[in-house]
Amino acid sequence: MIAMQRFGYVDEPGASETEGMYLFKDLDDAYLGLAKTVEGQYVAIYSKEKIINLLKFRDGLSSVEASRVFHNDIESQNSGPGTPLILNDCCDFV
Repeated sequence: MIAMQRFGYVDEPGASETEGMYLFKDLDDAYLGLAKTVEGQYVAIYSKEKIINLLKFRDGLSSVEASRVFHNDIESQNSGPGTPLILNDCCDFV
């Protein structure tokens, strides 16, 4: 399972506007940037295509395995406010 780690806490000195934002651990190459929600919370954005490719080429998974890991372990994670967004930028629907 791909873990998420929380970036910044309210009680940390110097916490920025990204406090409470989650990042996927070990998916830095799929990170695209930040988005601001209507509530003013910043969230990380990740590329679905890049995540699938990382799982296939870095981790050696087949397309079916990568799709299963993506759907079960990454896309389904919800930690409330600050949970990363996944941009569906795949040309095929995996």
